[in-house]
Amino acid sequence: MRTADNRLILGHRISEWCGHAPMLEEDIALANIALDLIGQASSFYTYYGKLEGKTEDYYAYRRDAGEFQCIPFVELPRGDFAQTIARLFLWASFDVLYLENLTSDSDQEIAGIAARSLKESKYHLRHSAEWVLRLGDGTKESHEKIQNSFNYYWPYLGGLISSNQSLKGLFFENVSKHLSKATLKTPTAELITSNNHSEFLEPLLAEMQFLPRKYPDAVW
Repeated sequence: MRTADNRLILGHRISEWCGHAPMLEEDIALANIALDLIGQASSFYTYYGKLEGKTEDYYAYRRDAGEFQCIPFVELPRGDFAQTIARLFLWASFDVLYLENLTSDSDQEIAGIAARSLKESKYHLRHSAEWVLRLGDGTKESHEKIQNSFNYYWPYLGGLISSNQSLKGLFFENVSKHLSKATLKTPTAELITSNNHSEFLEPLLAEMQFLPRKYPDAVW
């Protein structure tokens, strides 16, 4: 459920760029990445729903904030473009490792969802990694913005790796190598270990769940 919730909430955050990205191509790219993440969430919700007799829409639209298992890292506001790229790069750097492990899960359906999601996550990593290089090794302003963005998100990585300690070493090694390549410094801030929801989750859900809750019997 946490795997699905993280994808749904991060997908929603990235979708907020639709119509607001700095260039048309990036507007389309971010919209597609958001759709990928929400589609992955849908697959995991559907699988979980078979065990509980509930639909994916129930998990997305009928639960209150306290029932979600997502981490603060994905709940934080959209921020500027540099913040979006930094968060996406950190997420995808971890997610590729996580999904690679999950493809060998003993549950074949879970392994299949992971394999399909992995192809998308590798694209998300490649896309965000290219932007990290462009911003980090670009102008003084772009360098400062992307560095500040990594500094901002770094403490929240504690929630991302808390339940996957076996991936921690390789994750930080890969990230640090790429930051160095982009002339950026690896942050040293202490990681936040608490996964209590941020104050940003409830307003996000209020917007995302408005129509299904106001018109629960509506059909399209």
